[in-house]
Amino acid sequence: MPSETAATEPGLAFGSPERSSAARGATNGAEIAAQLVVGAGAVEKHVSNIFSKLGVPNRTQAVARGRDLGLL
Repeated sequence: MPSETAATEPGLAFGSPERSSAARGATNGAEIAAQLVVGAGAVEKHVSNIFSKLGVPNRTQAVARGRDLGLL
């Protein structure tokens, strides 16, 4: 499991292990929101911020970048 904050990318934090693992397996913002009991808009905003910090345009590239950085 990665550390709370990725050493190679300042500003990327995972939050609590419960929250980061709660959304695993979810395939879209609505599913993630339902599992975390937050609004879909909040999830999409956070996902957008993650894309920006990783410098990627979509989820597929975010996963690839996360693997490259040792986050996943």
